[in-house]
Amino acid sequence: RLLVRGEAKELSEEFVAFTIDFESLPSAAGQHVTKLIKSTGSGTADAVVFWWRCAMLRGDSFDQEGLRNDPDSSADDEMSSLNDSPDHWRQAACVIPRIAVEKGQALRLTASHDDELIWFSLESAGESGISSSMSIQPHMASSNLGLLSQWRLRMLNDKARMALLSRAALAVSRRRQSHPRGRQP
Repeated sequence: RLLVRGEAKELSEEFVAFTIDFESLPSAAGQHVTKLIKSTGSGTADAVVFWWRCAMLRGDSFDQEGLRNDPDSSADDEMSSLNDSPDHWRQAACVIPRIAVEKGQALRLTASHDDELIWFSLESAGESGISSSMSIQPHMASSNLGLLSQWRLRMLNDKARMALLSRAALAVSRRRQSHPRGRQP
């Protein structure tokens, strides 16, 4: 939806970050896969949007039909097309430190996962190819945002509401500073 509304733009072609064979799982530590990708546009990269495809039968390729949650998958689902959004398993985004990107620029993307998280890091590739300056650290933040309704998430992002709450918190803070403990009106 963000692409359709012009609120975001793609800066690379779609690519496979990593694969997981459920008949031969990686260790609990997961995988760290580094890819050299070329940007297809200029802009600011501040997130990696990702989705999955699952081959259901042994020997199938994930390019064939199976379970998937890519952006085009909702069009294949009769119920989803009624709502213009899937009713489950939407795409996800990993927020990364912002990086300015020029069209044609070589970028080093590290895709990582463990038994609980998927995360990405992105940096400009040096003139010699892949730079090694970035250390791989898993994203350790935790969030329950996935448990909130769309209405609640929109409310949390309401600028007017947040400004009102900020003003109220500031007023309480000033009042506490002007009155010593135990002497508040």
